[in-house]
Amino acid sequence: MNEDRGLPPYPPEHNAWEYPPPPISRRWIWAPILAVTLATVIGAGLVVGAVVIGSKDFPSVIQDDKILSVITRECDIMTETVKSMPIEGTAEEQASTIRDQDKAILNMLAAIRGVDEDVRAADPPTNDWLDDWNALVAAREAFAEQRSSGYELDLRIPKDADGDGIYQRMDEVWLTKEACEVPEELLNPYPEDISAA
Repeated sequence: MNEDRGLPPYPPEHNAWEYPPPPISRRWIWAPILAVTLATVIGAGLVVGAVVIGSKDFPSVIQDDKILSVITRECDIMTETVKSMPIEGTAEEQASTIRDQDKAILNMLAAIRGVDEDVRAADPPTNDWLDDWNALVAAREAFAEQRSSGYELDLRIPKDADGDGIYQRMDEVWLTKEACEVPEELLNPYPEDISAA
């Protein structure tokens, strides 16, 4: 018994590639062209932007690689030294520790000033930043003198023209990272309230 009776015959075998591709509307042809053009323009813009940023001089930012490498190295040494000297004991002992911390700062500044003067002058924020450190040391020295005399006065952080502590602008002279953030211990020497600065 023929079970295929009444069914239409199979179509002849054909290669799939013999059939024409489905029709594509011409109104969508502009989409890939626009996408490629847009990607090219954006890519070119990013390259140009990177070149401009890389070559641009920011007047309030320390950028010279030679200076930055010395600052980073010396600041790490200073910071570790300061953190290893907690301010404890009598008023005289506290004043002595403050002065020892300040010596660590002055050693850092001397090493940074060892960078060629012309290199530092070519990156103007460097010398201003060093001057701010000197102002902070002077304020801390005055505070140490008060402590050794038994006075319980607060450390008076020098302020900028806007009335903000100079440590804020000292921490804002880095373009991509903080090469030398002012340690909090230098801003509030009281051992019992080190986070109040």
